[in-house]
Amino acid sequence: MAEEFRDGFLGDAGYDILKKLMKSNNDFTFDVAKVLQERSDAEMLYARALRKNGESLEKLASRTVGSLKLALTTLATQAGKESDARTIIADVLIKDISIPMKNRADKQLKEKKTIEDTLNAKFKEWNTKKETDNKYRSRQFEKSQEIESLYNKLGELPKGTKNFAKDSTKENIFSTPLLMGCVKPGGISTSIQKATEELERTEIKYHTSTRDVELARQACDAEMCRGCDQMQKMELERITEMANFIQIYANSIQSFSDTMYQVSSDLLSIKINPEDDIITEVRSYSKKKAETEILLYDIYAETNPMNDERRISSFERWIDLLKNDIKVQKQPNNAGISALIKASTNKIDEDELDISSDGAMCSTPSHSKTGTIYIVFALPINVNSDHRHSRDGSSSSSNDDDGAMRRSKHKNRDEKKTEVLFHISGAEKVVSEVFLDRRGARFLQILYEASLYKIETAYSQFKNLTEPSYEYSNYITRTSNDKGTPTTFIRIPFQPSTYTPPSAPPATKYFAEAMPMFTEQMPQLRLHSVQTHEPPPPPIGFRQPRMEHTGPDNEPEASAPLYPDIMTTSAGPPQQYQHRHQHKHEHQLVRALHPYKARESDELSFEKGDIILLLCTRRDGWCKGRIEGITGLFPANHVENV
Repeated sequence: MAEEFRDGFLGDAGYDILKKLMKSNNDFTFDVAKVLQERSDAEMLYARALRKNGESLEKLASRTVGSLKLALTTLATQAGKESDARTIIADVLIKDISIPMKNRADKQLKEKKTIEDTLNAKFKEWNTKKETDNKYRSRQFEKSQEIESLYNKLGELPKGTKNFAKDSTKENIFSTPLLMGCVKPGGISTSIQKATEELERTEIKYHTSTRDVELARQACDAEMCRGCDQMQKMELERITEMANFIQIYANSIQSFSDTMYQVSSDLLSIKINPEDDIITEVRSYSKKKAETEILLYDIYAETNPMNDERRISSFERWIDLLKNDIKVQKQPNNAGISALIKASTNKIDEDELDISSDGAMCSTPSHSKTGTIYIVFALPINVNSDHRHSRDGSSSSSNDDDGAMRRSKHKNRDEKKTEVLFHISGAEKVVSEVFLDRRGARFLQILYEASLYKIETAYSQFKNLTEPSYEYSNYITRTSNDKGTPTTFIRIPFQPSTYTPPSAPPATKYFAEAMPMFTEQMPQLRLHSVQTHEPPPPPIGFRQPRMEHTGPDNEPEASAPLYPDIMTTSAGPPQQYQHRHQHKHEHQLVRALHPYKARESDELSFEKGDIILLLCTRRDGWCKGRIEGITGLFPANHVENV
């Protein structure tokens, strides 16, 4: 290998090529070290950015709770690990590769300069010898040519003049190349003699100079071989060291890859439970017990001095007014319901009540002369389990103490309304949708009762009578504005969805536990029904548990509790409902949990919160319903029972 390397660099041209090669390789080493240093700087900057990003994630994690907090903390921790790994890579690149590579290049640059200085001296001496040799070589040729010219002139002279006496006074006559015709033959002979002597001296020097040139060439060649060997050794060390640096870099990347594999494994192990996080978040923010704030009536006679007669009159007038309001709230409203039934003229097509054209199994109305009425309210009401069934097709009156119902049309779909469904079997006209606003009934009664308690208390104090009592008396708060006008509130503790009222049947508790995510109070159902030859199945979403009894078969099971069958609210594919009447049911109202846009001509579009009249369900998880006179299909997992 050494001979092959030396054979590539011979003579002056080989020396020039060798110098260019060594300079190029040295510059190459510096450039590689510079690039790796830039990579190290980039890794260090990225590591710092990752560290800062991890700190930001850790701060953000402190602002949330639950599994999401753990996930963000894990992200911050893994960002720190990646930052440390990249810092290690940056240190390896700068300390173990770039700086040693630069040091190696500097050392080789100095060694190369020493070798080049020695070779330059040898080549300079060789060139000097060649110049000396060239001088004597040229002089030898010139003297030889001059002597030949003199001999030619001497031969051209006549024979009588060849013995002509020499002109001793002109010593430099023979130094002239051209002889005049008047020159005597004796002078030419003298010039030839002197030129011959000078040629002999020149040839001696020429002989020596040519030998010196060869010796200088051999010395330069020997030094060139030594320089090539040294530079070959330097190249071998440089390339070997470069291979070691690359191996160090590969090892650091492998270690980084192992670290990142562990980081990715930790990140993939993150599990987030949105449902639990929402509950945890609500609990973390709801440090104070939620309250429903109701503004009460304040009258001048309560806290301000005035004439006794006028004060008593004001007290009595407001007491009578509030008592009358409470009485109205507690009045039964069967007459109002009957009026709503008679006022409705909507008719449902027979194909919507029978087997639909798309294959969905729908419930068929009974043709019995007697009927059944289902009423669904959104607020808890007392359910009398001892319902008596009459044969005249009307439902018995209930002990409803929630207040009067207010009827309203379905003019604004965005308004939150409680829905009531009436279904009369055997009638030519079926009331498809009736909307009654029942949400404010109980709170209106609280408004009247609390205001009455407050005013009666002031009246009793004025008359020195026994003060009345009220279950929410501790929740009444009074403030005043800058003008001294009082403002009284009653703040009733909010009852979450998991709360079961004492008067509610077991079905309500089951319903609340099945849907723990809703913050508003879950609906409690009241069922008014009349005896029929074959009782129709309950509305969709409700099923009766199997109960054994020893009574006669025709005995009505009025005391059997109803258990709701909740529709799924997941975002996945529609789930089938596993209950006995999963396809047949009476018409039921459902509320849209998510908006849906029809993709086919036979589908139904609706927005979140819309109320849909459910006509039937299908085995594939789709439902058929009606909204604003439009009938179509929609996914079952987009709605909930009302």
